[in-house]
Amino acid sequence: MFGAETTLEPASHPSNESIKCLLLVVTKNVTTDSPWPISSNPDAKYNDPSRPDCNLRIPLWQLVRASTAAPVFFPPEVLQWDPRDPSKTFVFVDGGVTPHNNPAFLLYRMATEPSYRLSWRTGEKNLLVVSIGTGAAESLGETAAKPNRNIVSTVAGLPEGLMYSIQVDQDISCRTIGRCTYGAALDHEILDLVPRQVDEGMTIEERYNAPPIPLSKNLGRSFLYARYNADLSRRGLDDLGFGNLDPTSIQKMDAVENMSALTEIGKAASKFVNAAHFGPFI
Repeated sequence: MFGAETTLEPASHPSNESIKCLLLVVTKNVTTDSPWPISSNPDAKYNDPSRPDCNLRIPLWQLVRASTAAPVFFPPEVLQWDPRDPSKTFVFVDGGVTPHNNPAFLLYRMATEPSYRLSWRTGEKNLLVVSIGTGAAESLGETAAKPNRNIVSTVAGLPEGLMYSIQVDQDISCRTIGRCTYGAALDHEILDLVPRQVDEGMTIEERYNAPPIPLSKNLGRSFLYARYNADLSRRGLDDLGFGNLDPTSIQKMDAVENMSALTEIGKAASKFVNAAHFGPFI
């Protein structure tokens, strides 16, 4: 879509006319064992064009490839940051195995923390974060009756299990620092964390079904936050009208034959999007 030569350089750059918005790509540098959030912010420290290892010059397709190279499923991506310095060559894998699977909270930090040189204003009337997942379902593991799996099945399940746990934790951070306007229940204790009009003595079910506090009432949170993510469990697929699909197959990260079905699931999941979730930004 963007071409092999597209980089993160500003749209005004003579060789690049495709990237017209700020972009953040998260990957993991395996060589240094550290998360690398790479943005197109022209004022960022490592985006200075005078640097020989300027982030902006890395081809966009390679950054996307690096950020999606899930261990076990796909090979890593090797990138040479400085074309004149072979020591600046690193190995990258999927950013989902860093603490930033669901990078919404990282995006909030990079947009507002002055060290990142954007310094956007915080507040419910100033900032809206919309997080769109790629579909998820809990991966059920061992039972007390069968507590051990062989090494092949254990290793194969590590990336998916780790990535699911990380995205839930990041989701919780967004819903507690920000103000959640929409999102599925996260667990039976905290539910969906949407601020609601509740009274003492309400049961958990009554609290969950109570009406949300109107967004016209400012609760002093740092941003508004809406989270959309299709439930790919058996129950979730049934609710979306896909009782004919096998959840075990649909949940596979490398099953390209499911692309058409996943597209239809995405269209069906879009029915949950509501302008009311976006408060003053619509």
